[in-house]
Amino acid sequence: MTKADSFSGKSLAEYAGDIQTGIGAFEVGDFDDLRMLGMAASLAVQIRGLPEIEYPVLARVSDSLFNIPTVALKPVLRTLEEVGMVRLYETGKTITKVDPEVPYFEDVYQKIGDYSSEFRLNETEQAMVRIMAELQKKPENKDRLLSRTGMESSLLDRCLAIGSESGLIADHRVRGTNRTLESCILR
Repeated sequence: MTKADSFSGKSLAEYAGDIQTGIGAFEVGDFDDLRMLGMAASLAVQIRGLPEIEYPVLARVSDSLFNIPTVALKPVLRTLEEVGMVRLYETGKTITKVDPEVPYFEDVYQKIGDYSSEFRLNETEQAMVRIMAELQKKPENKDRLLSRTGMESSLLDRCLAIGSESGLIADHRVRGTNRTLESCILR
């Protein structure tokens, strides 16, 4: 991947949050660290300013309200704890309460972005970030997108399939031209 490596820090956290929000409950086996960063950013924004939350309550609503599967909630919370955005109360290894400590006057995405250097995005994750960055600038057809990103055609096709199936990317036919693709996430 050529240009995708330029996405790091705050911008990577913002795209990860957008992709997580856009994909929602759609399961993408190709995504691992990107989803973790996105879930952490999304949850941090949602719990900012809340009082202590009983873990079982958060676990019951995490999937339906935040698109964070219950099995992913503990790793997401541990990530937020490492970043300093939550305090976890535990009995043994069991989380009992979550105390949101998300700062009001600091950029959540900057803090998650600073932590993102601990993660190594795979090729598909990097490609999806690059594609979303291009499509958020303006709608683009597939051939121009392929040319602008410099990625392999099969990788672009995989990302576009993920985007289309999840509702993250809209595919429109335009008379006299190739398909036009656009991001369904607005910045």
